[in-house]
Amino acid sequence: MVDKSWMDAPRFSTNHLAGIERFLSFAIEKSVFNEKIYCPCYRCNNRILHEPHIVGEHLRLHGIIKEYKHWIFHGESIERTSVQTNQTVRTSPSICMQSQDNEADLRDLITDALGINIPTLNESFDGVSSEFQNNGREDDVNEAQRATERATTLLDDCDIPLYPDEHTIPTTYYEVKKKISALNLGYVKIDACPNDCILYWGDASKKISCDVCKRSRWQSSNELDVDEQVDDSCRRPKPAKTAQSMRWHKEGRTKDGILRHPADGSAWDAFDKRFPDFASDPRNVRLGLASDGFNPFRTISTSHSTWPVLLIPYNLEPWACMKQSSIILSMVIPGEKGPGNDIDVYIQPLIKELKQLWTGIDAFDSSASESFTLRACLLWTINDFPAYANLSGWSTKGRVACPICAEKTESRWLRYGRKFCYMGYRRWLSTENLFRKKVVNSMAL
Repeated sequence: MVDKSWMDAPRFSTNHLAGIERFLSFAIEKSVFNEKIYCPCYRCNNRILHEPHIVGEHLRLHGIIKEYKHWIFHGESIERTSVQTNQTVRTSPSICMQSQDNEADLRDLITDALGINIPTLNESFDGVSSEFQNNGREDDVNEAQRATERATTLLDDCDIPLYPDEHTIPTTYYEVKKKISALNLGYVKIDACPNDCILYWGDASKKISCDVCKRSRWQSSNELDVDEQVDDSCRRPKPAKTAQSMRWHKEGRTKDGILRHPADGSAWDAFDKRFPDFASDPRNVRLGLASDGFNPFRTISTSHSTWPVLLIPYNLEPWACMKQSSIILSMVIPGEKGPGNDIDVYIQPLIKELKQLWTGIDAFDSSASESFTLRACLLWTINDFPAYANLSGWSTKGRVACPICAEKTESRWLRYGRKFCYMGYRRWLSTENLFRKKVVNSMAL
């Protein structure tokens, strides 16, 4: 039995400092994390792995968690004893004496998990059961019995390995890739120039330096690995079955002039008039592209920006096209900062696939049991104004920031505010609109 009395001794006493060294020796011997151990100080709270000397510094500086009497994060097993139950709940006094130390720490965990009050094992269940029986409260006896059985089950689960030998976590990157491929969760990795000039993709997949800035593709020459080479073949969209729902925008939509779906809008109608051959087959897919950056670590202090690029199929019903299961995650662009205006470099594979889909690919319609040429088009993009500038190439800052007005943008530089002010927005209203000639009280604003 490991002596843990030092945990309650004054922090800078000889006994406490010597106990820290004994704890570190014990934890290092049981460690399975490449000579790192969890730090049980009040700040780390057994959540962070550190090297032993750092853990020692933390324990001397912040103190060890005094309630951490069972070192389960550092290789100590939990001794347990089984509690025998029958019609009247009974517990052997010898079992109570042996399990007193373990029960003191586990009782609160079980109480929180079950939401009931679990009595200590050294309390007399015989007396409690007798009192219940004398009062005729059989329901309470049964409840106490069920509670004890659940407590015993939890104690039994403490000794079950979280990851048995036949279900071990992969220890190498190669084993992880094998498991992912078995789940059909594969992906294609495409390298990019460190200066965002080009993608090493397609004809440039075998190049080792950038044609624009001449910077090497690899961090150093000794890191060049043939396993990291990207395959010559470009990803091709696989033919897919189209269900009857893909024709809903043409056959199932209510056409009464009310805007309920993008198919009721003027942009959809203008596209059909411009490309009647595409509109002739309602199975052809209309797509919208949405993209924006976010920080997955939920803190602005972390230097990271992830840009997902999503495709939304608008052939489906309005209650289905925006569901997560219908949205296509075409690519993810991670990095320390957003791609900015260089996003066009990263979406080259997507653009190539969209061009191929515009030409058409062979597909099979399971609802009609026939083969046909499936085409797709990109109708619009969905983004905020800064992302609009990145995707369209139109600067949304400065004198001509409005992409609709273009060179006709009415703007004025505010000398003291040191920014542009945009006016003339009422000219887009009809001449009969009341707001066109209404005087705006600037003081009220």
